[in-house]
Amino acid sequence: MAGEITFGAASGTYNKLSISGGSVTNGLFLATFTPSTITADQTANFFTALANIATGQHYFATRDFLITGEAPYTSYGEITLSNATASGFDYAGFTNTAIAADNTPIETWTDVNGTASFFSQSRIYAFSNTYNLGSEIIYVIGAAGNRKCIGVSYNVAGDTVRSVVEVTLVRNTEIAPLIQSDTLYNNTVAVAHMGLLNQSRTANLGTMAFSGGQIQTPVFAGGLNAGYAFVGGQNIIMAGSTLMIKQCADFNNPLASGDFVMGLELYDSGAMSGTRVDGGTIGPINIYDYPSANVVFMRKDGTSAPDFNGTLNFLSRTMYSTDYTYYDSDYAYGTITLDTTGSNATLSCHNGVGDPISATLTLEKVFDGGTFTGLIHLYGDLGGDNGYMDIYWPVGGKRATYVCSESDTGLTFSVGEAFLTF
Repeated sequence: MAGEITFGAASGTYNKLSISGGSVTNGLFLATFTPSTITADQTANFFTALANIATGQHYFATRDFLITGEAPYTSYGEITLSNATASGFDYAGFTNTAIAADNTPIETWTDVNGTASFFSQSRIYAFSNTYNLGSEIIYVIGAAGNRKCIGVSYNVAGDTVRSVVEVTLVRNTEIAPLIQSDTLYNNTVAVAHMGLLNQSRTANLGTMAFSGGQIQTPVFAGGLNAGYAFVGGQNIIMAGSTLMIKQCADFNNPLASGDFVMGLELYDSGAMSGTRVDGGTIGPINIYDYPSANVVFMRKDGTSAPDFNGTLNFLSRTMYSTDYTYYDSDYAYGTITLDTTGSNATLSCHNGVGDPISATLTLEKVFDGGTFTGLIHLYGDLGGDNGYMDIYWPVGGKRATYVCSESDTGLTFSVGEAFLTF
């Protein structure tokens, strides 16, 4: 499991390993942490603070994360919360609009009111709403104090779950830390996905990181803190510092190769990180069952990215591996010290069973036409049986991708995401 903790609540993604079958199941999780010795006065004070944070108008953005073979959707909307107490809160003005690949609004419902109730002895809440002429029900589950929620889209007639949705909720005063309208940006991307496994590191170097071209951000429908834009086959949806992108070249075959749904968090430096769900197949495997980790650095055209030096906390987790019985606890925790004006970095960490690892990694800035893109490539031999590691970190971001191979020219055996925090 990997995620972030805010105000005593956590959210993120997880991988459930099936050791016997050598497979992995991906999903989303929410959790809250409350001391068992908390007093009634402390509980009251907590919900007073929570009410101050939660009450008011919020924007949100959503994207399908787990799907059943149907078209993946992205959507945007708003909701106003009030009367937060230990039993739940009221909501009003709940509007939501899902956008199809051809920019046609679908599955819209407007000004829905209701009450969200907390589970017993928990700050996890849930509410439901019927839409699409009563044929669908959306269940929303959240952890009070954390802006991430889980949505479940349920088809009434078919008695089936159509999709599991990732929802990001932000205050209406939160604006994107980077994006400016009508501005040209250059993107550099690094990705860790299961298709890298059992391929040579040499062959993978060209696909682990690349310059993603240029995007021009239009004026968003709700201003720069909420809304959407349509750019030739792409829906771009924003809520504060969260960016959802859906690419669908052919809406009649929305899970074809080349189609994707991506969710990214934006940081002040220009770094972004998140996960991407892709259409298409690799042999008998549906790629959309295996989300990939992505990091991006987006810089205004004509500018260079900032440098960084210092020590960062280092956490990592395996997402996909050739052998989960051996590689399910790779390089778990430690520190990494780097100076982007130099040519090396020091990794000091322990693996998942506590064995220490210390290595000097080569530090390479990724350039595009002579300009520093903001993406840092760290690579080197970790010694012993620990393999050869490649790390891609966007300066100022909280996440990186990593790829582990047998040697500098050997086969890749593990890919995952690392957390580099200040």
